[in-house]
Amino acid sequence: MRQEAIFPRRNHRLSFLFFLNLIFAFHYYLVIYINSSFLESFFSTKFIGGLFMAGAVINLFLLLWSPLIIKKIGAYSMIVLATLAEALAIFLLFRAAGPASIILGFILHQSVVMLILFLLDMFLEAATTKESTTGSIRGIYLTLSGLALVLAPALVALLSKGGDYRPVFVLSGIILLPFLFLTLKTLRKIKGVSVVRPEILNTLKAVLKSKDVRNVLLAQGILQFFYAWMVIYLPLYLHTVIGFPWSKLGILFSIMLLPFVLFEIPAGRIADRFLGEKEMMIGGFVVMSGAAIWFSYLVEPVFLTWAIILFLSRVGASVVEITTESYFFKHVKATDAGIVGFFRSTRPVSYIAAPIVASVLFWFMPFRFFFVGLGVLTLSGIIFAWKIKDTR
Repeated sequence: MRQEAIFPRRNHRLSFLFFLNLIFAFHYYLVIYINSSFLESFFSTKFIGGLFMAGAVINLFLLLWSPLIIKKIGAYSMIVLATLAEALAIFLLFRAAGPASIILGFILHQSVVMLILFLLDMFLEAATTKESTTGSIRGIYLTLSGLALVLAPALVALLSKGGDYRPVFVLSGIILLPFLFLTLKTLRKIKGVSVVRPEILNTLKAVLKSKDVRNVLLAQGILQFFYAWMVIYLPLYLHTVIGFPWSKLGILFSIMLLPFVLFEIPAGRIADRFLGEKEMMIGGFVVMSGAAIWFSYLVEPVFLTWAIILFLSRVGASVVEITTESYFFKHVKATDAGIVGFFRSTRPVSYIAAPIVASVLFWFMPFRFFFVGLGVLTLSGIIFAWKIKDTR
């Protein structure tokens, strides 16, 4: 695709949004995989799941009511306030003054991070003028996030010497400062982020009315459940059960996350030009499921073996991510804030569901076999992908 098709002349809005997305992704992905290990120093595994759930509940409430909030104060004011709240959360986690401040900081962090990403989505959708380029634009947008996702764990391995995670929180907080500055300078100029259906009931009716939107939402929900499970339980499993130190875990996670950089742009373009999203989405779910089940049968800390299977798990996830994103945003507009909020609410819902499912599994099987259950559940995403009408 020609460069000017994605970046129209005299229009730098997309470039600014891509850059803002990259900065915020670095901020977020520095801490995403250390959160559970950091919290493990203060709380039990079950209580950690409860903290993730508490933040997810608040985040879900904010996402579902975001259309009404946007209507009252505007998307620009909302993202500025959410960024300030995130800065406070990182400060509280860095200080780690006691259990109360850690709980408050973590719940606040979990509450607003996805709200900020949702609002960036709304600005990106407002800046996208041609639906035919949605897959390519989303591919670039997600690949920039993936670049941060790949580099951040390697930095964590260097910074978190001796189990001290405070330098990681310091760097994450410093990176948030230019994000806030550029948000204040640029996002005010992007117009078109408005609301058509502020009522949750009407939004739900709109989602249920469209079979394709409904099924891609469910497919996205399966993907987000997979992510939530991995973020909460994979670092704990690899660190405490398998026995990898963080000096190796950081490199492992960087290798694991490479597919988000390597495959999302080409997959988005293939979806736009040739195959559509359906077949690619199905294939991605098959690979994700097989890899997750394989986790349970790897019991030795063999670096190369784990690097390969972790990499494969994200090959599938990266394809599902770009195809669900591309398909969904081809079926909604920038004014559909309520429906986009539902799409983004799949993440907090998954952070509520994952600890609940894990709590049940704790009664029936050892920790290592949790990933068999995850693989079986992930395979159900094929059902929803199969039911969508392909775009090609």
